[in-house]
Amino acid sequence: MSLSCTLGLVACLNYNDSRIDFDEAFAILDACMDISKYPAYDFMGGSHNGRAYRQADYLWDIGLRFEWNPPYKATSEYSRMEYRKASVVNECQRFRLLYRNKKNWKNPNKISFPLNWHG
Repeated sequence: MSLSCTLGLVACLNYNDSRIDFDEAFAILDACMDISKYPAYDFMGGSHNGRAYRQADYLWDIGLRFEWNPPYKATSEYSRMEYRKASVVNECQRFRLLYRNKKNWKNPNKISFPLNWHG
């Protein structure tokens, strides 16, 4: 948890037992916007460096948490990429729902523009 959030200086989203400040939460939503449009093979890393792979890596770096590898032995590389896509897209949707619920925010009055709250 950031000190700014604790002191009430910024709005922070409660997410996975941590707090993400508004700017980072907004960046996560922005990065999540198009990731579902990528085909599964774009979630392959290594020498391929798929576009969605880089986007998912960025999402992880700014705080979104998802399972990257299936908990089972993938039958093919493509099935592993399908799992990755589903995992990231599902977590983006979950994050979006948390973001839009005012109850999940600490200091929501510190958000500089009105949000369309649900719940």
